[in-house]
Amino acid sequence: VAFFATLIGQYGTEIAGPLSRSIIIYLIAAVVYYFGSNTVFAFIGGGAEGVSLFWKNIIPPTLTALGTCSSAASIPTNLIAAENIGITDEVKSISIPMGANLHKDGAVLIQILKIGFMCSMYGMNILEP
Repeated sequence: VAFFATLIGQYGTEIAGPLSRSIIIYLIAAVVYYFGSNTVFAFIGGGAEGVSLFWKNIIPPTLTALGTCSSAASIPTNLIAAENIGITDEVKSISIPMGANLHKDGAVLIQILKIGFMCSMYGMNILEP
């Protein structure tokens, strides 16, 4: 944290541009991925009815995950949403706890953007071998 504070103090305007672009890119990518992938997965799982059921029941788990920044904390609300959607007990009792620990898309997206930001700070081209 101290290193980053020192960098901001010395190179504030040079850092603010790439950092703000990285944050905006991350937010756009996360929102597009959230809506796009979940709609596709719900459609694969249950067709148009599955998409409708999914989006009617996903708001409480989503808000819990965003509010707590924890996949594990959203397990109870995910179990309730799965019950409302009609997912069997056998499937939801295994897939939701495992998914909370294994499915970390947001973490992967932010790591990619951190790498891109650092490369832009040091003038490195990510695409060069």
